[in-house]
Amino acid sequence: MSMPTSIPLARLSDPAQVASVHQAIEFGADNRPYRVIDIAMLAGLRVRIMADRGLDITECWYRGIPLHWAGWARESAPATRLDGQDWERHFAGGILT
Repeated sequence: MSMPTSIPLARLSDPAQVASVHQAIEFGADNRPYRVIDIAMLAGLRVRIMADRGLDITECWYRGIPLHWAGWARESAPATRLDGQDWERHFAGGILT
């Protein structure tokens, strides 16, 4: 199924027909909160952005196919140690550039 390349905005009754954005606060294994932003688009692209971790994209899916690398660690709040020794416990994967 091919998607239209442009949709006249005047024909839309609700912008959520094209894309939706959901913000939430979740809790990691250590019970510390972190903010996430989930975006879903009409053409089948879904991304999860970690707002408290420099806008890291931890998940990216296209029509149900994962485009991200998933590590062994779960999503979590940012590391508390700044000496670089704690990042591996908090790195869940994502889109790597």
